[in-house]
Amino acid sequence: MAGEVLSGPEDARWWADDFKDQRFRKVLDVCVAIRNRQERWRKRDLLHACLYGNMELMGFGPSNFWKFGNDDGRLTMNIVKPKVDTWVSMICRSKPEAMFLPTGSGSVAGEMWTLRRQCKGMERFVNGKLEQTGFHENIAPLAVLDVGIFDYGLAKVSISGVDDQTADWSKADVCIERAYPHQIIINDSEAMQGTPRSMFQRMPVDRFVLMAKFPNKKE
Repeated sequence: MAGEVLSGPEDARWWADDFKDQRFRKVLDVCVAIRNRQERWRKRDLLHACLYGNMELMGFGPSNFWKFGNDDGRLTMNIVKPKVDTWVSMICRSKPEAMFLPTGSGSVAGEMWTLRRQCKGMERFVNGKLEQTGFHENIAPLAVLDVGIFDYGLAKVSISGVDDQTADWSKADVCIERAYPHQIIINDSEAMQGTPRSMFQRMPVDRFVLMAKFPNKKE
């Protein structure tokens, strides 16, 4: 029936109030369902990684990422890697900087002057963070390399130094890091229009690190 709301494991509304008490389990169920539908995409990505590295990789997981298969199938001349590396070098040759522009065209002169000062301050802050994190030298080349291999690359901006349970945000800082494409989970149905509602990151984390970070939830 048109407009019917799905329930049970097919209901991807992890944010709904019905799953408030077990929201983390609902998120896990949604991620597992999406990954099961995207098995062919992961095999394609693994094939492309093998072509670039000119060796048989066993997978992207933490236990088999550095395990290699039989070397008998290696190519004498790998034309994939130099082509991709050259393209990455061309793309990363420029280092764009952030620019903020005030939009209050109808404001008085004093307000516009204040807005321009704020924009300049935001530009200095953002460009300073890009320099501090080595974005142009370390993160951007890896993200562009992921585009050349997997067709998509990502850099994740997040808050570090605190968690969502803290009351003191004075130690909060901006963190910019590369996000491995095979760790990102996106619902194909939501991404059809180019603006998916949710993006998930599935990554291995040491359980003792999590217990130390969230002591109230270590059980």
